Amino acid sequence: MKPNEQQKKVIEHTNGPCLVTAVPGSGKTACVTVRTGRLVRSGVNPSEILAITFTNKAANEMKERIAKEVGSPVAKRMTICTFHSLCARMIRENAAFLGYTQKFSIYDDDDQWRVLRSSIIKVEGEPKDGSELPVEKKYADKVSRFLEASRNSDLTDDQARKKYPISDRQYKVVEEYYAELKRSNAIDFTGLLSEALRLLRQNKAVLEAYQKRWRYISVDEVQDTNISQYQIVKLIGAHGNVLCVGDMDQGVYKFRFAEPENVLMFEKEFKAKSLKLEINYRSTPQILAKAHTLILHNKDRKDAELRTENSPGLQPAAVLLATDVQMATWIATEITKLLKHGENPNEIAVFYRVNFVSRILENALRNAHIPFKVQGDVGFFKRKEIKASLAILRLIANPNDKTAFETATSICCPGFGPQSCSVIYDLAQKEKTSVMASAIKHANPSGGRAQKALAPFATNFSFSRQPYDTLATLLTKTAFSTNIIKDSTVDNDRVGNVKELMLELQQHMARGGTLEEYLQYVMLLTSADDQDDKGKVRLMSMHRSKGLEFDNVFISHANASMLPHSRSTYATDDEERRKQIEEERRLMYVAMTRARKHLWIASCALVNAKQQEKPSPFISEAGIAQLDLTNWGQLVE
Repeated sequence: MKPNEQQKKVIEHTNGPCLVTAVPGSGKTACVTVRTGRLVRSGVNPSEILAITFTNKAANEMKERIAKEVGSPVAKRMTICTFHSLCARMIRENAAFLGYTQKFSIYDDDDQWRVLRSSIIKVEGEPKDGSELPVEKKYADKVSRFLEASRNSDLTDDQARKKYPISDRQYKVVEEYYAELKRSNAIDFTGLLSEALRLLRQNKAVLEAYQKRWRYISVDEVQDTNISQYQIVKLIGAHGNVLCVGDMDQGVYKFRFAEPENVLMFEKEFKAKSLKLEINYRSTPQILAKAHTLILHNKDRKDAELRTENSPGLQPAAVLLATDVQMATWIATEITKLLKHGENPNEIAVFYRVNFVSRILENALRNAHIPFKVQGDVGFFKRKEIKASLAILRLIANPNDKTAFETATSICCPGFGPQSCSVIYDLAQKEKTSVMASAIKHANPSGGRAQKALAPFATNFSFSRQPYDTLATLLTKTAFSTNIIKDSTVDNDRVGNVKELMLELQQHMARGGTLEEYLQYVMLLTSADDQDDKGKVRLMSMHRSKGLEFDNVFISHANASMLPHSRSTYATDDEERRKQIEEERRLMYVAMTRARKHLWIASCALVNAKQQEKPSPFISEAGIAQLDLTNWGQLVE
């Protein structure tokens, strides 16, 4: 790259803390990459460099760029990963300090729900009338919110109970949830952060070792960090050679406990040097001018000018249609025009604030014969048969993983249900052995109903064979294949999916990787890491659009009840309401700045054929004139 003057200052920064405020499309990843190469060429040991990103996709992209900059062997010596991968690594290297073994399991959302449900039942009793829970769903939601908030926000349980009040019985569920994870030698997604933080705080020698190991740290998207993530950076980066890149104007994950104010906190606590990347290389001047006009309405921000040297383009267009169905049809019609003029479908995206509106858009695109993909659809690793396969592999790595045992037996062992699982769990505790060892011991093809149901799974389960061979055997020797074959379709060969998983694992291990490494990689994948299908228009929520860019962007359902989202107006406190609306405005800003060439913002006067609507106030705040197309449907007909 040929850096501009602002980029040069970032690239040439070596020692001491530095905050880089980077506007959208300003080439921040390229700057960090080139700077990393310069550090190596100046004599910095590559193994002393740590780069933290928010998705595996971003981490892999950075690895590839740095490999081109300094060569693959050198790049492999660096640590380039997500926050959760970093924490998993630190915990695995020091598992004994925290009471785990190195083969601990990482639980995803589905696993967490199983443990939470089990914990509620243990406290409140079995559900009645075949219900899933013995309590109302909001009871479970409140406990779940407490678990997430306390650990993401680095709160003690006492502090969390004051901020997120729960009853004594709900707190017993929290305690049982933690105990259940410990018994299963498992850590959930959020627990990776809180346990890593506990490790660093309680073990001075461990902390000092990591401080010495990573002398140069860079953190991307610092506005998206939560308090626990920020505290981890603060601890391992105590030497001060920390470069944080972020933009408060793009902080849109408050609902996930992110703290955009961490940008200012870092600058203040580290006494960081402040640099700016203000030249956008992505969008036209017209798009950027409207986006900048919008974001200036926010009070909580670190000022940065948004400018570009790109050639002029068309003004962003805002249109008002009569109904949501007409609006979706109008968007489909405009996309058809773009495709006829030779636009690449990969460069066309439709964003919306809430997911339920995608149905209307999908119908419109389908009727117009436009190929599309809904970003965030069920990915490969979330499919039923893959989840079951991974559960089997997790049991090989961690034979005490109760949730994996329940998932695996539910598909491999018809007739062996939750109550039978509980019997095995109790026997394992009584005999002081692992869950899987107890299952193997007590399975009996000539025994009772549950013992017979368990026998094919337990007798064919093996720790000695290669894990993919064990999986292949269980696929054919149990009810596994029968259960997934009956759910297979022409478009979804479930047996083929399992075989694809086995092949990938086999290739991973042939390269010298371990089963534990593969499972960690899979369990830490996020929706942002989904591989996109080629040749299709993208439909996605505005939150999912962050980090992406397209030539042509449509923002759909830009109505007053959705932008800002209606719940942002519910806050009774004026200051809290202002903050929530500012986050919604930042979300609109992010969505607008995804567009390179053309931006359309569409709203409608009538939703669901009955709800009268006004256009989003963000449209006028951005200074975009709205074209009234409420008669468009009649003109088309």
